[in-house]
Amino acid sequence: MTQNKVSTEEIIKNAAMEVFVEDGFDGARMQKIADKAQVNKAMLHYYFSSKEVLFEKILIEACGEMLPELTAIIKGEQAFIDKLKAFVRIHIRQQLKNPKLVSFIFRELNKNPERMASQLNNLEVMKTAYTDFMNSYKLEVEAGKMHAYSPAHLFIMIQGLVDYYPLSKPFYCAFMKYMDEAVEELTFEEKLIDQTCLLLENALKK
Repeated sequence: MTQNKVSTEEIIKNAAMEVFVEDGFDGARMQKIADKAQVNKAMLHYYFSSKEVLFEKILIEACGEMLPELTAIIKGEQAFIDKLKAFVRIHIRQQLKNPKLVSFIFRELNKNPERMASQLNNLEVMKTAYTDFMNSYKLEVEAGKMHAYSPAHLFIMIQGLVDYYPLSKPFYCAFMKYMDEAVEELTFEEKLIDQTCLLLENALKK
């Protein structure tokens, strides 16, 4: 693959991400993506035969950027609670660094959950990581070190904790000025991560 081809493909994907975030999958038009990427429509279809193919490519690559560090932690040898705290820290920080990606994924999950679920299910690494993570938890429950919760419900509750602030950040940034004491944004976010880890540890450990 030539450097020119790589560059053109990346330009198209970056333009498509902006259009998908602005308009959603259903509202996005290939012509608008071509215009934003400054290529003609024939060139766009040379790289991506359809909007669906382009959407799936962006989704899988975007998730793929976030997964390696998380899966490395999950597959590690440390205790479950240490894995969980590392997961929380990395997951929240990654989402705060990629607000467009977060908006993109959750917008499409709300509009067309079946399509998103189908495409995310193609990411085998996500299935493996989830299984390894929950197996690690079950072993510590059996050893009497953790309180027993339904693994599926526990996973959903953890995801809710780590996803909520990045999604709601614009509201909380506006709300912070009404707090009793001035809080610098980065300090606030790091303390929020610490408090989330502490909350989960206290809820799970015996």
